[in-house]
Amino acid sequence: MNRTSLSIATFNLYNLNEPAVPVYTDRNGWSQEEHARKIDWTARQLQSMRADVIGLQELWHGASLTRAVAAAGLDNDYVPLVPAGTTGKGIVCAALVAKGLLSSEPEWISDFPEGFRLSSGGDDAQTPTIAVAIAGFSRPVLHFTIKPRVDEPDIHVYGVI
Repeated sequence: MNRTSLSIATFNLYNLNEPAVPVYTDRNGWSQEEHARKIDWTARQLQSMRADVIGLQELWHGASLTRAVAAAGLDNDYVPLVPAGTTGKGIVCAALVAKGLLSSEPEWISDFPEGFRLSSGGDDAQTPTIAVAIAGFSRPVLHFTIKPRVDEPDIHVYGVI
């Protein structure tokens, strides 16, 4: 494949989940009617974008994304990248990649590299010394590669919430 252009978009799904599945403190989740409207709205957004790579934020349930992509008539055009077990118990980022572009398996990075530290300080008296004790990302970072041109290196893509 040798593309002459490449389009990339990002889209916040605004907590796309199945109906009646809790989202944050909303124990009832979306009603059937709200879910249907959300699927319709998401499908229309995806149709209007038609980008080669679409980064997706705030996905709770993979089945809802599958339903929205089908409603948009795009299920034969894209490879959905959704982590296994995305069944409404937590929020993730995902992606849609035009068929033929994906050149690696996706990975979701949860942990910081070993030895990584977040700290600050210096010789400026107005700069406070800080140290942060966290070991990873609150939402896993999606990483994958695409190959738009056979004569060029792969492109690394990262998706974050």
